[in-house]
Amino acid sequence: MVRLSSILIASCLVLSACGSVSLWYKAGTSQAKIDSDLVNCRVRAVQSVPVNTQVGVTPTYVTPVETTCYTVDNKMQCTTTGGQVRGGNTYTYDANDGLRKDVITQCMQKLGYQSISLPSCSPAQAKLAKTYKLLPEISANTCVTKASTGWLLVNPE
Repeated sequence: MVRLSSILIASCLVLSACGSVSLWYKAGTSQAKIDSDLVNCRVRAVQSVPVNTQVGVTPTYVTPVETTCYTVDNKMQCTTTGGQVRGGNTYTYDANDGLRKDVITQCMQKLGYQSISLPSCSPAQAKLAKTYKLLPEISANTCVTKASTGWLLVNPE
């Protein structure tokens, strides 16, 4: 099992609905080296592509106005609904976020890493885990599992 540190988890792991995990990988590399390289790439990205906070507004629309009339005791009564304005909410976003992520990806790839996606381990696979000082070659059976110390890379043989 290889412990993936919290910086790697926060930066590179994304659980998808299908139960796979994406991470940076290079066989024969220690997790400490991956963490260090990732931090350096993140710093380079922030220095190269600073935050560019922009303000946006969601589209506005008016709900349709409807008048419903009915007769009660020979008197016409009408009720009008709608006409409310929706949307127009203000929000902020970083216009450079995507470019900064591209710089991190490019930096990690130049260092020989690849972004991979591995399935979550079954309970039986997780029991077969071994401890690795350096990341092993991955196989068709490689998976990841959640542990109290973070994510664990499992390479059942």
